[in-house]
Amino acid sequence: MHKVHPGVSALIEVGILFLPAIPAYIWLWPAVRGTALLYPVQTLVYVYVLCGMLFIGLRRWNWGQLGLNRRGIGLSLACGTVLIAERLLAQLALGLLLSLRPFELWRVVGEIVFYFGLVGVVAELLFRGLVFRALEDWRGPGLAILGSALGFALWHVGWMGPLVIAR
Repeated sequence: MHKVHPGVSALIEVGILFLPAIPAYIWLWPAVRGTALLYPVQTLVYVYVLCGMLFIGLRRWNWGQLGLNRRGIGLSLACGTVLIAERLLAQLALGLLLSLRPFELWRVVGEIVFYFGLVGVVAELLFRGLVFRALEDWRGPGLAILGSALGFALWHVGWMGPLVIAR
């Protein structure tokens, strides 16, 4: 009997984890976009992905191998800080600050927790952790870099448009 490589089986399980995304893109997201249900539904989706990803990844690798270590967290925080600075500088340069919503402490805190604490952690652990580790163990670092970057781009193409791939 031929045994499937652990990296391949992890990638197959990630594919199965994302099967509910098909009806979500067709029916759920159009129904909740622009409503008060958007953040609660997105939170449930990210918690589902986080739990599934940890179930898949931690059966094969440890936290450090999935990127949850000082180096991985530091790199993620550095990249996040650069992206925030980039966006702020672009807004300043283009004069877009006039269109920003008024400052509300609880909204800002909620968005920081949601985007950094949930969205950022899930994306980093999924693509630069689980998918990268599975591809690297299976076929080496070249395919791991290409595959995890492509997966990250495809994850975002649904709501950010095809130009996100170029970024």
